[in-house]
Amino acid sequence: MWVSLCLFLLGLQSGQCCPSPTAMVGDECGSNTGRGQCVTIMADSRCQGPQYPYPGRDDRVRWPLRFFNISYQHNSKFSGYNCGQCKHVLAGSNCDQRICMLHYFLWAQYFVWSNYYSVSKTYLGSGQASFGGVDFSYEGPGFDMLDDPTFALPYWNFDIKGRECDICNNELLGARSTLDMSSISANSVFCHKPVFCPYRQGTESSPIRRNLAGYVARPMVQKLPEPQDVLNYLELNTFDTPLCYFTSSKSFTNSIEGYSVPRGAYDPVICSLNNLAHLFLNGTGGQTHLLAEEDRRLKKIPFCCLSPPLPKGSLTF
Repeated sequence: MWVSLCLFLLGLQSGQCCPSPTAMVGDECGSNTGRGQCVTIMADSRCQGPQYPYPGRDDRVRWPLRFFNISYQHNSKFSGYNCGQCKHVLAGSNCDQRICMLHYFLWAQYFVWSNYYSVSKTYLGSGQASFGGVDFSYEGPGFDMLDDPTFALPYWNFDIKGRECDICNNELLGARSTLDMSSISANSVFCHKPVFCPYRQGTESSPIRRNLAGYVARPMVQKLPEPQDVLNYLELNTFDTPLCYFTSSKSFTNSIEGYSVPRGAYDPVICSLNNLAHLFLNGTGGQTHLLAEEDRRLKKIPFCCLSPPLPKGSLTF
């Protein structure tokens, strides 16, 4: 909805995106009832890695200043593109009622799109070849996407070592086919889901493929991460370090992506945590630009007012 309200000529020319929940002038972001306010966007000015050879020409750098410099900011209990909704597990006209609910994960398609957008090529303009040497999702600076510590996504606790995938069954990600070792079981609802190629608009490639521990050329990725490795990475207390690239050492965000040894030193030979889990899955799960296709399988998330928040430092992948 915010797209139709903000991405029009006047909105882009003004650089402002502050919809009103009442559609009234002067009530931007529900400011009249204390739901939110219109604020100047402060883009992250921390270091940027050497993977950006075209300064100022990629709209994903210092996002979203290429399009907007003023936008909405929610107050405490409120949420939504116009501050007209309630935060998770809250309800009521003033968002002051805590509820237990089964929340349908309607954001799945948004995360698929954002993953594609973050790894796609840089458009340099008419008549110029697009630049494809960047990966803003897995090899760029880390950042807090929502700035909301109460928000959580379901995640797979993959530090179970060994060669078995405990979520690769037909109730979750799909079991292995008995007819084709690199395919998903015909009894899985995802068996015939197509994978869309982010670099070819409107085209489809093959169905989702998976071949657990099938990367025979790299024996080190034929098993899942060790529990102790996760504990070692959690001891890193620096969120990111220069050059804010996958070669950074002692960087928490770079380490959980899997480019460093358990104590945080970058090692080009190492493949750990997130990278290791994806390469263990093999097939579609081993291609970073298609990983969001796997995430589309998450249909429902239980949210309950009795559930405690995730402890500080919890990892989600």
